[in-house]
Amino acid sequence: MTVSPRDGGATFSQSFVSLLVAELRDAHELSVRGMLTWLLEPFAMTIVYILLVAVMLDRGEPSYPLFLVCALLPWRYVQGVVTSGMDLLMVYANVITTRPVPRLVFPCVLLAAEGASFLVALTLLAPVMVATGTPPTLALVWLPVTIAALVALMVGPSMLASLFGVYFPDYRSTMASLVRLGFMASTGVVALDSIRSEWAATAVRLNPASAIFDSFRSIVVDGRLPSAWNTLYPFAVGGAVAVLGLVVFRAVVPAVAKDL
Repeated sequence: MTVSPRDGGATFSQSFVSLLVAELRDAHELSVRGMLTWLLEPFAMTIVYILLVAVMLDRGEPSYPLFLVCALLPWRYVQGVVTSGMDLLMVYANVITTRPVPRLVFPCVLLAAEGASFLVALTLLAPVMVATGTPPTLALVWLPVTIAALVALMVGPSMLASLFGVYFPDYRSTMASLVRLGFMASTGVVALDSIRSEWAATAVRLNPASAIFDSFRSIVVDGRLPSAWNTLYPFAVGGAVAVLGLVVFRAVVPAVAKDL
């Protein structure tokens, strides 16, 4: 990837803007074709789950496609941050080893670049709402708060994933599988009240991704504000993991340059 942060000790903001523009241009294809590519994955995943749950298992209400999309879109962001994060420091190895760029800028660029993909993918909500007969409501003004909770939840994982990819490269596929398992252990496919096992329901409720999914559904599907739990819980978990990630990142990243 071609980047051009200013030499001689670029500031955080200078480095961030330069690297983000390069990331969007080169890796995320900031074009009509690239935007269409961003939309294909959540669209394809929605079709797969509709075929599985609503057709093969004969379950799901008419609004089930919207129910799914409200989980698949934020989950694509989660998955993108973790999987791309494991390659992050290798992608920028040349910058890290040759220029005095603030190291924390790399996870921030990752969060923002994947966030751009996520915002483009959110446009899928409109046609699915029309197809399911779901009208927009004033509750949509709360959507930025839920998106902020999603980003806050991924700050720590972005830092930890970047270090994991450097020091445990042989286990990236294992980590990717565990991330996918995280979706299945949430309210991604089924509602919390449809889980009969008490311990399973508790585990799913404690998964912060469930709170994000259910917040999206409250806003988009039900036209109401999400509960306090679904709003605050992801911020709380995200804050705790962010502190952990920052401590580990700052402790380990000085040695990264010689390990790349």
